[in-house]
Amino acid sequence: MPIEIKSYACNFRCGHRSLIRRSSMEAHEARCFHNPEMMACQTCRHFEPGTRGTHDEPGDEWWCASYEETFDKIGGRKFKCPRWQPQSK
Repeated sequence: MPIEIKSYACNFRCGHRSLIRRSSMEAHEARCFHNPEMMACQTCRHFEPGTRGTHDEPGDEWWCASYEETFDKIGGRKFKCPRWQPQSK
């Protein structure tokens, strides 16, 4: 018979796995790319996701329409971007 386990999920629905310790999830949420307070690419009006592509034909990288350059190369996604603007709802 399965055992019930209480776990915590990210409030910003980023897809991060659920965690058993609340403090661990709070630490994740503080640095989550989907947290608007972090002013990261994923919550910006200028963000346009790339295509994943295939092994033979790589897809486009993530890019910022504000900076017109890619940010996905070598961990280049930005936090606290000076050009960040909230997404319109």
